Amino acid sequence: MKLKTLPVFLAVIALATAILACVLGPARLSKAYTAQDPEGKNATSTFAPTDEIYIVADEYNGPKGTTIASKWYAVEVEGIDPDKLFYQGKATEPFDYSGRMFLSIPGRGRYLHSDGSSNWLPGKYRVELYLNDQMIQSLTFLVQ
Repeated sequence: MKLKTLPVFLAVIALATAILACVLGPARLSKAYTAQDPEGKNATSTFAPTDEIYIVADEYNGPKGTTIASKWYAVEVEGIDPDKLFYQGKATEPFDYSGRMFLSIPGRGRYLHSDGSSNWLPGKYRVELYLNDQMIQSLTFLVQ
């Protein structure tokens, strides 16, 4: 091999290795944040009681069979025990997927009410995100 083509050859090998690491590597979820919409255009950590709350991740790479889970806690909410787990969701990806993804809680805050109401109670909340049963990130938000 000529000396001039060696750097190009090494660059191609490095690129191929990086692509394979992304495709075959472990599932990852990063740059997660709370938002008022599933597209993540209205990022915020403060919501109204009537808002839908979405957890948006800008970077998700999950091969087939990846389990995504979330646990939702009422951290400091009047009338609710501190750090009460009130909802958990879990799904297994049936397909390879890479890109932006979102999670939400069905029915807003209805899991906090015994009367079937769906509005969020004012207070501080936390969502823990899990990939394959390993917690990878915790997010907090306020409802006012």
